[in-house]
Amino acid sequence: MRSKLIGVLSVLCVLLCAEQVAACTCLANGAPCEAYGRAGAVFVGTVTNVKQRKNDSVEVERKRADAGEYLPPVTNTFTVQESFGGVDIGEVEVGTGRNDGDCGYRFVKGAQYVVYAYRDPRSNLLSTSICTRTRLATEADEDLAFLRSLPGRASGVTISGAVAFTAQRPAEGAKPPVVDQRLAGLPLVIEGEGVRRELRTDAEGRYQVAGLKAGTYTIKVTLPDELFAHRVEEKLTLAERGCGNASFYVADNGRISGKVVDADGQPVPKILLYLMRAE
Repeated sequence: MRSKLIGVLSVLCVLLCAEQVAACTCLANGAPCEAYGRAGAVFVGTVTNVKQRKNDSVEVERKRADAGEYLPPVTNTFTVQESFGGVDIGEVEVGTGRNDGDCGYRFVKGAQYVVYAYRDPRSNLLSTSICTRTRLATEADEDLAFLRSLPGRASGVTISGAVAFTAQRPAEGAKPPVVDQRLAGLPLVIEGEGVRRELRTDAEGRYQVAGLKAGTYTIKVTLPDELFAHRVEEKLTLAERGCGNASFYVADNGRISGKVVDADGQPVPKILLYLMRAE
């Protein structure tokens, strides 16, 4: 299973500088096929050891952070019973944070988990967090049903999503806002792995493309002049038989234009206009 995510769980939570973080904020992690498609390794395993890492000097930790390197403060050793990609049956180590404040998952020695782990492209280390679909195996019926069905699923990956209008202007990096209306007929382009697909959102503002080759894709939506979004493009890296979601939230751009004319319909220059909220 491949994963080219830049930084560990960069789309899910911030794991660096644990002592300086007051709380962990997670985005929705989606369905099992989405989590599987983005993960570097997925397996069922039992925890055999939990080890805390001692911090290096402040200077060393700062240099490591400046270089974009991440060393998990806690290392968990698993005996892998079932592998769905990214690791072999046997023993594997997965890092995580110390507590909820740095998104750390508190694994219990002797317990069995379904683990979605993400591979750091610099160090090749695996890590996970409370922001993933990692959970106790006894609470992972939906995940296990999907993962164990993978051999019988059609090859390729699926990309889907929606374009939605919200009265609130969506802040960059914020959680998805309340949707007022999904937008139909907006053009999108999905490009990657030698493929380019042009499509439009359907009557419900959604789109879906299936049967794509596993790999990295860029999804871009084109908005009319009156709409605004902080993000109109997203990149997904998906594993074979996985899926990904790229949804876009847009709002009015806040601009008003028009023409002032006299009784004869002629333009009137240099008129001072006041904008007032309607009652």
